[in-house]
Amino acid sequence: MVRNKAPDIPQDSLAAARQRRHAETLLVTQRDFIRGMALKLCGNHADADDLLQDVTVKILRNHTVLPTPGQERPWLAAVVHNSFIDRVRRAAARKESARDELDTVAGAAAVVTAPAEPWWHGLSSDDVHTQVAQLSVELRSAFELFTFEGKSYIEIAAQLQISKATVGTRILRARQRLRELLEARRPLEERHE
Repeated sequence: MVRNKAPDIPQDSLAAARQRRHAETLLVTQRDFIRGMALKLCGNHADADDLLQDVTVKILRNHTVLPTPGQERPWLAAVVHNSFIDRVRRAAARKESARDELDTVAGAAAVVTAPAEPWWHGLSSDDVHTQVAQLSVELRSAFELFTFEGKSYIEIAAQLQISKATVGTRILRARQRLRELLEARRPLEERHE
């Protein structure tokens, strides 16, 4: 009588199969933990489900690298967190790529439709200083300290003995008034564009 001999299965294959079953068991038993963490990171169910899918695929593909017993949750937390960071970076890269493409298209359109030179390019620094001199003393002093001397709001507040909020208000009003004064110098045919 001839016995059927069972095929020899390499030990590596058996170990890999055990590790894959261990990974699958880990994913099933810790699914709620993984999903909860994904939901906290993503803030919505759709993105959390996508992140859960990414984590599942990552763990099943790399089932040979699993945590030691008792370290499952910290290890899973790291995998979920790293996968979330990867998704955020990919999304940012896609946005940057789209923005670059829009800038290229907008730049090409601007070359075709842009006027020769904006009107303010014809202003000299003397023109600007002349208009700054027309500001009230309160507005001019705060504006000059900030714009021309590069002082911070806190330094200006100390020097003028006023509050930091007042410094901000004066600089804002000075900018608005300066814009009005400079706009009055704009050629009539270019106004109201």
